[in-house]
Amino acid sequence: MKWIQQIIYWIVILGYLIVVMCYNLIESEWGFTYTDEIFALLLFGIYLRYHKYAKNSPKEFFQCCIVFIFYFLYSCIRRIVPVEGILMDLFIQIKSFLVFYIIYTLGLGCSSNQKKVIEGIVKIIVPLLVIVGFMGIDTQIVVFSHPSRYATVVCITGFLYLYCSKRRKNDIVITLLIWSLGILSERSKFYGFFTLAFCLMLFVHPNRQFKLLKPKSIFVGIILIGLIFWAAKDKVLFYVIDGTQGQEVFVRPALYITMISVLRDYPLLGPGFGSYATWASGVFYSSLYTKYGIDNLWGLTEDKYSFVADTFYPSLAQYGLIGIMLFFYFWILVYRKSQDKLKRYNDIIVYKSVLLIIAFFMIESLADSTFTNNRGLYMMIILALFLNDNKGNRYIQNSR
Repeated sequence: MKWIQQIIYWIVILGYLIVVMCYNLIESEWGFTYTDEIFALLLFGIYLRYHKYAKNSPKEFFQCCIVFIFYFLYSCIRRIVPVEGILMDLFIQIKSFLVFYIIYTLGLGCSSNQKKVIEGIVKIIVPLLVIVGFMGIDTQIVVFSHPSRYATVVCITGFLYLYCSKRRKNDIVITLLIWSLGILSERSKFYGFFTLAFCLMLFVHPNRQFKLLKPKSIFVGIILIGLIFWAAKDKVLFYVIDGTQGQEVFVRPALYITMISVLRDYPLLGPGFGSYATWASGVFYSSLYTKYGIDNLWGLTEDKYSFVADTFYPSLAQYGLIGIMLFFYFWILVYRKSQDKLKRYNDIIVYKSVLLIIAFFMIESLADSTFTNNRGLYMMIILALFLNDNKGNRYIQNSR
C-alpha cells in the first residue's frame, strides 16, 4: 500500500504544478487544452489497476457511473447534437466526479513527511502569487489568462496548505492570508467566498453546539448571508437586473433566463449531454440556441461560441429536474461525510474545509464553469483528500 500512497503523493504534486499552476502556460505556448482530461484518465487507469486495495466502499462511485451511463444513452436517443458531441460532454461533465470518487474510494492520502514536502512547495509558490497579484490585473491575465483564474488558484493553494499543515491556529491564519490574495483579483464572487471563509474559520468553534433553529443561529446566518450578498452584490445585480434589461442582453444572464424555458420543455430528464450551456454544445452547436432565439448573442453564435460555457448552473438544465436534484444530492452526501468525520474524529478543520469547498463551487458556479475545468478537477481531489484524512487533527484554541 505504501507505493500506492506514493503514487497519490505524486498525483497531488504534479496535479498542482501542471494541471493548476502551468495549465495556462501549456495552453498558450502549445495550444494544448487537454491536460486535465489526461490527468483524469491517468487516475482512472490507476483505479482500474489498484481498485482491489480500496479502503472505502465503491457503491457511490458505481451509482454515479450508472447515472452518467443512463444519461449518455438517453442523450443518444434525444440526439440534440451528434454522438461525438455527447461523448465530449459526457467526459467533461464526469471527470470531476471521477477523480473525487477515485481518490475517496481508494481511501488514501499523504503521510506526514509527504505533507511537509507539499507544504514546502506551497511556500515557494505563495510568494509568486503575491507578486502576480500585486502587479495587477494585467499580469494576472498574462500568467493565468483571467483574474478569476488567479483567484481560484489562490483558493486551491490555501486549501492545499491547510491540508498539509498541522492545522493549528497559526496555520488557519496563514491559510486566510493566502486566501486574502484573491482580493487582488477584484472578483466580487471571491469577496463572497473570502467573507464566508473568514467568518467560518474564526467565529465558528468546535466546542460549541450550533443548532440551526436556535434564534441566535438564525440571526448569525442572516448576518452572514447579508455580508456575502454585500460582497458579491455587483455580480448578483448584473445577472438579475443589468444584464437582462436594455438593448443588449449579455450571454450569462441570457443562459440563466433561457434555462427556465429548457426546463419547461424538457422537465424531467432535460435535453441531454451537449445540448445547453456546455463547451460541447458550442463545438457541435446545439439547435436549442436557435430554438430559443439566443443564437445571435455575441459569444453564443455558431462561429463564435466562446462564452457558451461561461457559467455552470444553466448547464444543469441538460439533465432536467431529476438531474438537478441528483447534483445537489451529491453535495448533501459530501456534507454528511464531513459530519461523520466531525463525530468520529472531532476533526473540525475537515468539517469546515468541506463546507468551504462546497461553498466555493456554489459561488463559482454562478459565473464560471470551474466545476468542469482543470481547477475544479483539482479542487475535487483536495476534497477527497480531506475526507480521507483520518488522523483527527483538531482546532486547538490555545495553540501558537
